Amino acid sequence: MKLSEVLKKHTVKELRDMSKAFGIQGYSKLKKDELIEFVEASLLNYENAKQVFLCADDEEMELFRQSLKEEVILEEKDYYKCIYFFVSGFYYLTEGNGIIVPDEVKDLYEKLFTAEFIAEKERFDLVIKYCVACTNLYGIVPYAKVVEIFNEQNEEETCIEEVLADYHNLGLREVFFELQGAYFVHEAIEDEEEFNSLLDEQSDKPYYVPEKEALLRYAEDDYFERNEAYGKLKEYIVANVVTDEEQAEGLCSDLQLACCFGEGPADALNEFLVREIEFKSEQQVYEIGELLSELSNTTRMWDNRGYTPNELHELGLAEEAPKMVGMMPPKQTTYVREGRKIGRNDKCPCGSGKKYKYCCGR
Repeated sequence: MKLSEVLKKHTVKELRDMSKAFGIQGYSKLKKDELIEFVEASLLNYENAKQVFLCADDEEMELFRQSLKEEVILEEKDYYKCIYFFVSGFYYLTEGNGIIVPDEVKDLYEKLFTAEFIAEKERFDLVIKYCVACTNLYGIVPYAKVVEIFNEQNEEETCIEEVLADYHNLGLREVFFELQGAYFVHEAIEDEEEFNSLLDEQSDKPYYVPEKEALLRYAEDDYFERNEAYGKLKEYIVANVVTDEEQAEGLCSDLQLACCFGEGPADALNEFLVREIEFKSEQQVYEIGELLSELSNTTRMWDNRGYTPNELHELGLAEEAPKMVGMMPPKQTTYVREGRKIGRNDKCPCGSGKKYKYCCGR
């Protein structure tokens, strides 16, 4: 199928979004046929196409290559893998969720993916993964620190100029951190007050820097260490609270996230309340509190620059971590959409553009 035919299937809004991303002047006043003409020219521009492919992540590229060879019908759980190329204009989805790659885009791929470009993309991906991983692990991180960590773990060093250039080259790539002054800042940090508060909490604490392979796992969306304390909590939840394995995993991962943010027992308890889970007894509340204490004390926290409370105590940099006591129900606000609660990884309905778990779901 030709690119022009694919673009005709897009809405005017989608075409305008593409026009904005490619810097087309006066796109808001253009009619659909005019938008298609300008967008098509932009998409087929060699440098623009190079930029789109450069910023695609591993899963997106894997799906793209598969779509070049055969017709791919997407399952709902894999839809996120096609969004980037869809909003870039390189995909179209049929009513049956089949992926269409325009003929011209296939030709561009063949011309672009030389050995030189593949090496350039691998380098770009590595630099960005360090930016994402460090931001996910620390919440706030000076870009100079990212450069320092990168250079300690790689033979071919980077520099501040390369890191900032790669960040600004992300284009249509949606990332969950942003540049604020000399820092990369996670999207969950909503305003200057939270930013300054976290900086104060981190103060002179050292950075926890795992080995390269372990560090880069933090570049994966929603990655965290599922340690022994996490396993104990999940085992208890499955046996006594939520028998469904998937629901138990979702609850426990949200409890871990609350611990990562350094939230108190009431905030942790809110994860049960938003799911309308009732405790069987005060004894059960106590038992869950004990398990949450252990999880909290062994969770890598932004306040501690990636260290757990127990690790800082062992280093002599903190008092013994307290247990979570006095668990009282907090006030709560839960959005409901189409008869179900908003998922923690869904976009927040408040319109902020952030994930629900980093916004009103906190």
